[in-house]
Amino acid sequence: MSKGAWAWVPPIPPCAEVHISLEVLSTTKSAALLYSGPEQGTEQKQGSRDLMLLELSQGRPVLLLDLGGGPVTLTLNSSASLADNTWHRIDLIWKDEVSP
Repeated sequence: MSKGAWAWVPPIPPCAEVHISLEVLSTTKSAALLYSGPEQGTEQKQGSRDLMLLELSQGRPVLLLDLGGGPVTLTLNSSASLADNTWHRIDLIWKDEVSP
């Protein structure tokens, strides 16, 4: 996609296991790669505040995730930047595990 381009896809459904895979080619160090959450300017209903934002910050992937328990930010600490005009694959995998 070119600079400023975006794609609209259906919301990510709530589920116990999630695996999202993206292939990214970028020369921009700061960019939103994937957003799933409330639309800007819409009323947020109780229980529909789940949010996932995957972005590049200084060329590194950052994931902001809020599934109702408060926001959590995960940052990949690496010296390598993904904004190097080569293809990179990012896999997001999580499971809702309950301890017995």
